[in-house]
Amino acid sequence: MLLAASRKFALFAIGSMFLGACGGGAAPGASPSAAQAAPSAASKPAAPSSSSAKPSVVGSASAALAASASASVAAKSSGSAAAGLVTVKVGLSSASPSNAGAYVGDGLGLFEQQGIRVEHVIFNSASAVAPAMINNQIDVADVGINPAMFNTVIPAHAKVVADKGSTPPGFGFTSIVVRKDLADKIKGPADFKGIQFGMTPPGLGTSNGYALGVWLATAGATVNDFHIQPIPFPEQVAALSNKALDAAMMAEPFATQAVNNGIGVRLISSDKMVPYQQVAAITYTSGFIQKPDLATKYMVAYLQGIRAYLDAFKKGLNKDKIVGILAKETGIQDTKLWGEMIPAGLDPDGKLNVKNIQEEEDYFKKLGLIKDTTPAADTFIDESFAQQAARTLGPYG
Repeated sequence: MLLAASRKFALFAIGSMFLGACGGGAAPGASPSAAQAAPSAASKPAAPSSSSAKPSVVGSASAALAASASASVAAKSSGSAAAGLVTVKVGLSSASPSNAGAYVGDGLGLFEQQGIRVEHVIFNSASAVAPAMINNQIDVADVGINPAMFNTVIPAHAKVVADKGSTPPGFGFTSIVVRKDLADKIKGPADFKGIQFGMTPPGLGTSNGYALGVWLATAGATVNDFHIQPIPFPEQVAALSNKALDAAMMAEPFATQAVNNGIGVRLISSDKMVPYQQVAAITYTSGFIQKPDLATKYMVAYLQGIRAYLDAFKKGLNKDKIVGILAKETGIQDTKLWGEMIPAGLDPDGKLNVKNIQEEEDYFKKLGLIKDTTPAADTFIDESFAQQAARTLGPYG
């Protein structure tokens, strides 16, 4: 049913970046008209600056691969580690608010309480995460549930260990936004026939692609009914404004910016498209798994960060401080916007929706984006670290 569209996006999926909940970089495959129409209306959040050390940035794919070959991808710190703290290198594929567990845990000093100094390594290019994981040049990485994850975690002998982005009710961090002048015409998946629809590359080869496919099926529609334009999130607002797009699947804060600026109308959010979808996850590299005590301590602080984040956005506790940490790390400086946009979903115990990860794996197999021989999801998932950390912290709530 989706094969024709999947072929169009297969090249984008191969070697793609580990897109997080709001990831999205350059759009090499964007159509000329869309690219010309959407130059700069929305600015991309700046890369974060870690509260414990300035992050290293891994650049182009070729540079990353060369660095991998020479064993020099490892990040360089801007300062020396405090006495007695063990450095844990954490690879982040974007400055996403769904990194809240890492950002808040770091900003509140929770990792230091566990004897850990976190060093964030920001990957700004395609394929950069894979060699770093395979060569154990990072300890922890965030990954989107997408073909790149399935194609890398297994050969790297890494494990998916905890939630880093999901869609419980009220936490649909991605939305389908329809151009305002078409809001009375495009009211559901049955109205998508022939439209120009924006998705961040690699389009169908993302967790958003999976959610779109599931939602379309509720009305008997498919991605072959309309035209998908590969346009990164920061450029989608301008593309809607200039009528290069009729609708787009947009992460925060871009979805809320489009609505606030009168450019678009939110049709549906991802928590209503696929409730409790597993959008992104935390992985431990094979080397870090061999340090179970350190790996568990990292997870304790990470879950504490998530719980402080949830306290802020669900209960209003210490919210100004938490928003301040997130604003610094993500580059989303407008504190009012933090109160308006839909927050990223994170589980207080780091629990993964393993059933949904398997469903997403099956979806990508049908599209031909991962091999049919890819093992079942439960073979590369290890929730023991999150379970032990949750027991240490006790019930949330």
